[in-house]
Amino acid sequence: MRSKSIFIIFCLTFIGLVSKAEPLKPVKSLTDSTKLYYQYTYLSSNAISEEFISTADGKVNRVTRYLYPRDYWSGSGTPMIDSLINNRLFSLPLETVVLDHDSIVGGQISLYYPSGKALMREQLALVRPVNGFTSEFGYSNLNSLSTPQHLTDGISPDLRYEKRVTYDVYDGMGNLLQSTATNGITSCSVWGYNNRYVIAEVSNVAITDVAYSSFERRAKGNWTFSGTCSGDVTSPVGEQCYNLAGGNITKTGLSNSKTFQLSYWEKSGATVSVTGIGITFIKTITGRTLDGWSLITKYLTTSSGSITISGTGYIDDLRLHPKEAMMSSTAFKPLVGIITKADARGNTLYYDYDGFQRLKYERDMNRNIIKSYSYNQKQY
Repeated sequence: MRSKSIFIIFCLTFIGLVSKAEPLKPVKSLTDSTKLYYQYTYLSSNAISEEFISTADGKVNRVTRYLYPRDYWSGSGTPMIDSLINNRLFSLPLETVVLDHDSIVGGQISLYYPSGKALMREQLALVRPVNGFTSEFGYSNLNSLSTPQHLTDGISPDLRYEKRVTYDVYDGMGNLLQSTATNGITSCSVWGYNNRYVIAEVSNVAITDVAYSSFERRAKGNWTFSGTCSGDVTSPVGEQCYNLAGGNITKTGLSNSKTFQLSYWEKSGATVSVTGIGITFIKTITGRTLDGWSLITKYLTTSSGSITISGTGYIDDLRLHPKEAMMSSTAFKPLVGIITKADARGNTLYYDYDGFQRLKYERDMNRNIIKSYSYNQKQY
């Protein structure tokens, strides 16, 4: 069966601005599909206040309403609202409510830390539709039930909202490091390349119990080291590795009640030592080999909360996390794309690019080509 095509027609009305956009004339689609019209009202800050979706007969099917910091009473002593307004973060939506035929079918509230940096603290969502929004639903800036206006201070969510996720930890650049879902599962991100790219994602763990580096651009990823990183075309992950002869690698502040999984690739001829006060080794596994490198995995506990890795020779893709956590990693060529991806089991995909920085090959964990791409330039 051939799929139907739908042409979406935009009809914009600007409120609070100098000009108005005239409605677009409907255009016939290739099939007899329903045409949708989108109409917006804007605040003086150019932020969208309301979105209306209607059909060609003028019937409004869905309305989305947005509430912003200035829709709440300022100067109220509520740290979050005051911080957002004082730092002129007027266009951050705090509540979004979707109405369909006079019923609430969706809603989301975003709360922020009072840091003045637009760092989200938690998100709430409606758990079920609400029939009869005029009498059954209260907007978060109201005490009484009516359409949004400046009436109360602070945020007062409708009781049908439930917390979905909290954003626990950020770095100094505003990058999210740790979040926790309502089921209690914590997710972490490790950043590299001058804090521009996520180089590892880990689930079921706190950020203090995680460390990762493939040594690209000296990304330390919660490890501490002072030695140099070297380029090596055979590196299992990325394009660089670390010479242990240049200095030890350490991690402190680990939980002393957990069993940790430490893994790394060591190059042929390397001697790697893992030490620390109160370390107990449970198991060591030597895994697969690739281009003269071997994958080593150790399970251990540490009563002191610290680990030191020393020795001679080269290592790469250094991972540390509790054994129940799952880590995936990514290496990049900045401004080009991903060059390596590795999952929680260490299965790796490699990506090669041509001279025009276009994807050329995808390779499997043994560097065998599994996909190739060719580009034909159109002649004029």
